[in-house]
Amino acid sequence: MYRLELRKSIRVPGVSSVWHISYVTSDRFWISDGYNLILTNTSGDELHHQTDILSDVWGGHTVSTEGDLICIDSEYNINKLSTDNKLETTLIKYTEAWKPLCVYSSPSTRDLLVVMCDTDTNIYIEAKVVRYNITGESIQTIQHDNITGKRLYSDPIYITENRNGDVIVSDWGCVVVTDRGGKHRFSYKGHPSGAELCPLGICTDALSHILLCDYITESVQILDRNGEFLSQIQISSHGINYPRSLSYDADTHLLWVGSADDSRVNIYSCIYGDLLTATAAEEKKTGSDFLDESLKLHQQKYGEEPFTVPHDFDPFIHRKDLETELITTEIEEKTYIGICLLMLLDFHMFLSLKKAPLALPNLDIMSLSAPPSDVTTLPR
Repeated sequence: MYRLELRKSIRVPGVSSVWHISYVTSDRFWISDGYNLILTNTSGDELHHQTDILSDVWGGHTVSTEGDLICIDSEYNINKLSTDNKLETTLIKYTEAWKPLCVYSSPSTRDLLVVMCDTDTNIYIEAKVVRYNITGESIQTIQHDNITGKRLYSDPIYITENRNGDVIVSDWGCVVVTDRGGKHRFSYKGHPSGAELCPLGICTDALSHILLCDYITESVQILDRNGEFLSQIQISSHGINYPRSLSYDADTHLLWVGSADDSRVNIYSCIYGDLLTATAAEEKKTGSDFLDESLKLHQQKYGEEPFTVPHDFDPFIHRKDLETELITTEIEEKTYIGICLLMLLDFHMFLSLKKAPLALPNLDIMSLSAPPSDVTTLPR
């Protein structure tokens, strides 16, 4: 197991506690206490104070891959603030009963994951995760278990995403994990000893581990990507008795931990040793196997490769894109076959009128998918 090495501990003026952290760079990050949202640096200086925010929410801001702040305002709109903190634009305008509670900007897809709740006198009735693309269009909703049909969330407060595309939500008494497609993978309900769980801030690291603040055990718990408990870290010796918020930078392997008691933020280096290299090799192998399979399949069908693989292509991260490519290819092929069959049928009807019936091959036409109306591209 890797270890955490304390690099710096700072107190940030202007907040009473640290409910949420969104890192921008290795020396700049946004923090909030539910009423104030402040851009600060590793010296604790206030660089910007964002005034129009939704109060009393815990995970109400995130940072895009471009470094822009994305946050929920007092009118439940989701806005983006430019990196120079001067231009503010509305990404998603609040127009219905579902209100946003927390947000996360996906570094892999640039989608925005938003936890929404249908509220009545501040009592949460229903909750869901909505995925928006970069244009603000809703493209996915995750709300119910795909097997049981039961609702997945009851009182969600934080959301993040893992390297494999899993969507991870801190909920009442558990951490709920679904895959990229919205299927329920597992719900982690606490330490193997049977201790109850009160999850707060969450993040994932370079090993695809899930890190979460647990208020009951006053610790940071670490799980593997499948929800298996790995370790529990007490950081009270570093001045934080009740860790509440987390943020992780995959480039520098820095971990920010915020306090529930005061304005203290600890910055740690995650020391992985050989674990990082071993995990990267495993992920590359998993993705490469899938990539090789995809290329072979396409070559068998068309005698050529479907695309040139860029040098920085990470098949573990882009596995879903490859799956989509294969599905699209299969649909196009079936569409082509369907068109050919229709032409044969038309010709057969013509000859039948001439009393010269044509013997068609024994094909099970119903087993072929109907050609989608919006697919017109034929395979090469």
